[in-house]
Amino acid sequence: MKNLLRLVLFLLILLSSNCFASLIDIFNEDFCLYYIPEETIYSLRHFIPSNEPPHIKEVEIKPIKPTHKQDIIVKVKVIPDGNLSENKISDVFINYSINGESYINIEMEEAVEKDSWKAKIPAQPTGTKINFFITAYDDGGNMVTEVPITDVKWNIDEIKEFGIQIPEQREDPRRILQSLDIVDAGFAYDNKYLYFHFNLASEVAAGSVAAPYLNVYSVGIYHPELFKKGSVKTNYVLIYSPAAEFVRFPEVGLLDTDKKLAEIIEASPNFIVNKNNLWVRFKKDAIKEFEKSGLKIIFGTAVGISLEPIVLKPIDATKFVKLKFVSHDIIIE
Repeated sequence: MKNLLRLVLFLLILLSSNCFASLIDIFNEDFCLYYIPEETIYSLRHFIPSNEPPHIKEVEIKPIKPTHKQDIIVKVKVIPDGNLSENKISDVFINYSINGESYINIEMEEAVEKDSWKAKIPAQPTGTKINFFITAYDDGGNMVTEVPITDVKWNIDEIKEFGIQIPEQREDPRRILQSLDIVDAGFAYDNKYLYFHFNLASEVAAGSVAAPYLNVYSVGIYHPELFKKGSVKTNYVLIYSPAAEFVRFPEVGLLDTDKKLAEIIEASPNFIVNKNNLWVRFKKDAIKEFEKSGLKIIFGTAVGISLEPIVLKPIDATKFVKLKFVSHDIIIE
C-alpha cells in the first residue's frame, strides 16, 4: 500500500462496506479526477492558476426595449479571478436564438471599457423573441458559460448534440485509448435535469476485465467558489461504467464525495449510449445548494488497472467549465 501511495496521477478507491477516494498526486495540472481530499499535501498555487475559469459579470442590453428598426447592442464584462488565475481572457461569444430556432454563434469584440466585450444582434420584426447567452474562454482553455433552459429529447432516436459545447484539452495521443478519448463534450439543462454528453473517438466500451482495464466515464462537479482549508475538492462525481458490477459502483450514479462516495438515489440518473456518444443526466434538485452559485465541472475518463484494491488511472479530460444558470430574453416591440 505504501508503494501505491507514491504513484503519480492515480486515484485510489478502497472498497469495503463504504468506499472512499483519495487522489494521490495532483502536481500534473492537466487533470483532476473526482476530488482532492483535504489531507493531500500539494501546492494550491501550483494547481489553480491554469484551471480556474473566468467570471461573467455585467450584461448590458441597449436599447432595453428595442423596436423592429433597431439593432441590439449587447455588452458584457468578463474578468479572470485575480486571486486565483494568472490567465487572460482570449475569446467571448454571444449565442442567440430567434423564436426558439438553433443558436447563432457570434464572436464578440473588445469594447473601449476595460474587460468589456460587445456584439450586435441585427434588427428583427415586431413580436420576435430573442434568447441569448454568453460564453467566454481564457488563454488556458478554461470556459465560463451562461446556461439557457432548452428542450432535450431524451430518447436514442431524437437526442442531439447540445448547444453548449465543451472542448477537450490537449493530450499525448500515444497514451489515449480511442474509447476513452474525449473528442468534445456538451451540456444542457431543461429546468429539471442536468445533461452531460461525451463524444468519443470510438464506440463507448466496457474495457477488459482480464488485464483488467475497466473503462469509467465521469463528470466531476464542484462548487465554483468552494475552497475548504486550502483544499479544492469535487462535491460530487457523476459516473458511468459499463463494467460496474466489477467495481461495486452503480452502472450510472451521482456519488457524494463528502459521504464516502455514497450514491444519491434521488438524483435518478440514467444514460443513453449510441456508438461513440454517451449521454448522462440527473435531476438538478439533487444538488440544490448550487442553485445560486452555478457549477464548475470537468469531464474525464479513466481505466481501472487494478481490482484489489481498485485503482483508476486518469486518461483524458476537458478543461474546467463554470456554468451559470441564467440566460436573457428580448421581445421586439
